Amino acid sequence: MKENAKEYLKEFASSQPNWLKALIYEVIETNADISHDIKNEIFNSLKNDTSLTINEPTINDDNSDKEIYLTSLEHIKGVNALAQNQTIKFHNNVTILYGLNGAGKSSYFKILNEIVGGNQKKEVFSNIYLSTPQSIDVKILFREKTGQIQSVNWNGSSRSLEFLNKCKVFDSSYLNGLLTTRKADSTLIQPLGLNLFAYLVVLIDEFKQKLNSESDKKRLEKTKLELKDFRDEIKMSFSDHQVSESIKIKIENLFIFTEDQSKKLVNTKKELEDLKQINIHDKIKLKTNDKIDIDNIKTYLENTHKNIFTFFADIQKELELLIINQEANELAKKQFEILSSIPSSDNLEWKEFIKSGEKYKLKVENSDKICIYCRQELVDENANKLIGAYGKFLKDESEKKLNNSIEQIENLKKKIEKVSVELKIKENIQVILKENIHDRKSKDLHEIIIDINNQFSLEKDNLLEKIKHEDLKIKFDVVNIVDIATRLTSISKTIQIKIDKLSEENTEKATDIEKLEKTINNDDFNGTNSKEVGVIEFFDNEQMNIEP
Repeated sequence: MKENAKEYLKEFASSQPNWLKALIYEVIETNADISHDIKNEIFNSLKNDTSLTINEPTINDDNSDKEIYLTSLEHIKGVNALAQNQTIKFHNNVTILYGLNGAGKSSYFKILNEIVGGNQKKEVFSNIYLSTPQSIDVKILFREKTGQIQSVNWNGSSRSLEFLNKCKVFDSSYLNGLLTTRKADSTLIQPLGLNLFAYLVVLIDEFKQKLNSESDKKRLEKTKLELKDFRDEIKMSFSDHQVSESIKIKIENLFIFTEDQSKKLVNTKKELEDLKQINIHDKIKLKTNDKIDIDNIKTYLENTHKNIFTFFADIQKELELLIINQEANELAKKQFEILSSIPSSDNLEWKEFIKSGEKYKLKVENSDKICIYCRQELVDENANKLIGAYGKFLKDESEKKLNNSIEQIENLKKKIEKVSVELKIKENIQVILKENIHDRKSKDLHEIIIDINNQFSLEKDNLLEKIKHEDLKIKFDVVNIVDIATRLTSISKTIQIKIDKLSEENTEKATDIEKLEKTINNDDFNGTNSKEVGVIEFFDNEQMNIEP
């Protein structure tokens, strides 16, 4: 028992004329969304009584009560924009594909649409970047709810594979016609496909109106030229009332639009449309991002290597100076042993106390004969020596130099602690690096860079240990990155060559688009602006009568 209008329409079409059968099959295949070019092709077949190549549509098996679960889809080869041997694994609930324009998301949907026999036929393009296109080969794994996993290969030549035609798909193009204002009963007829009958009636009415219109033009026996649809050259000749012989010939040629010209126009438009769909810009963007990431890794390695090498030299220099200043400070302290009798004379508070006394001494008369701190006369020799030692101690520079060395080393420590040795490499960059094998160590470039970064981390720790223990004996060799930096530069240049080639292809694409657009508008198509409004063929009025 038939459950959907498509089944009735398919049965009805089998006994109809070629053009009507083609029209009905296209309505079924596109789910009531026939393109303008296809409508024109079918109309011309009706008008000129020419045959069309017709492929019988496949209708989904909507009656099955079995559940089908897709397990994986492997693109082996042949489909445009898809990498070879690339597999999508389907989750039992939801699977999401995401990526930039041109990454291949739509191609996967088109494959699924054709495999399950979707309501609208989607053309799956072969790989246009190959000089010799490959045949399509896609492998699908699936299972019924309680069954074993099954597999089937699809070569792009058929629609609606057995078992898989129990699945359903849709995308935004399926919504055409559903988002417009509808009558109250539309929601009742849409699921059953009854809207397809209404769509067919509208199409046949359009065909009838076009044929009647052309019949009227024939009866007038005089072609009415619509200047707005002609090229500027012809418009100007009429506006200036100077129609030359060459212009007359071009106008006369408008009455003849051969089947070859029609096919050429359709093919040229198709070629132009396909060319515009090729997204080279996103490929350039992806390659540019890869180059930036490679260059950033090289810059990171070079800067980190330079910083660690510089810090090692600076620490070695400051530690040597620290030892010298420590020895000088100890020597100065021995010269002022008399101060050791003062409790806590080595702390900051005592030193500030002495400095304040020296400043106050400058403002007091006979300050060299009295104690500036207790205001008593200096009569004892030891007291005079003690006061004299205060002044010499404050004038000594060894303490200042020692403190400066300590401060410099502390600043170096803070700078080293801020040095980041974290290196994050994106997955796509890891793939690029892993393709480069180091001959001497049998390691790929990604492994070597990770090893180098680990060495950077150890070198950083060694620098901090050297500072902590003030140990001049701690030595280490800073890792050599010259070879790795050279190889990263080579990879970056290779990517840039690919970017330049893509840019050239993008320029060539723009040039080809311009040429095709000019071809569509040139004299090969009778001088009109890619429209066929001025193309007329004469036929009897009896041929105009078409009943839906």
